[in-house]
Amino acid sequence: MDARGLGLVVGLLRERLDAGWAPGEIKRLLDSPLPDRVARMSGLVASRLRRLVAVGESPRAQAAAASRERERLARERAAVVDAREAQTAPSVVHMSIHDLVTRLAPGLSPARCARVELAVRQALADAWHRENPQGGKPSPSALLEVLAASGERIAGRVIAENMDGEVA
Repeated sequence: MDARGLGLVVGLLRERLDAGWAPGEIKRLLDSPLPDRVARMSGLVASRLRRLVAVGESPRAQAAAASRERERLARERAAVVDAREAQTAPSVVHMSIHDLVTRLAPGLSPARCARVELAVRQALADAWHRENPQGGKPSPSALLEVLAASGERIAGRVIAENMDGEVA
């Protein structure tokens, strides 16, 4: 091998070793019979290195890619679980309204309590729309702000309107 060919082969070998290939793995992949006539050994070795020992396909690179894929799949599974929990878990707004209604009117039947809670939620949304005439749907955080500011007054009014002779 001449100096130029040796430099080429050494550079290619260094690149593969730096990518995570072990010397034994490289030797195993290159270990095949030589053709009958080889004009330049460095050219043959360089060609085999490029063709058979790809830099991005080292065992270390494959392990890192597999690890990244496992992490991606785990994130996707976690997102699905989070979305499912968000859909099934009662919202903070709903729980806050429920707590307020049961505190202000503890004697309501469950069915009446549910109707009053819906009416309180609608009254909170109406109050938000009066303050925000640009329209749109109030976010849960906006409803919580209205609930914190004037929820007792609104809920008391709604409960009084929905009692229909029922004793609170």
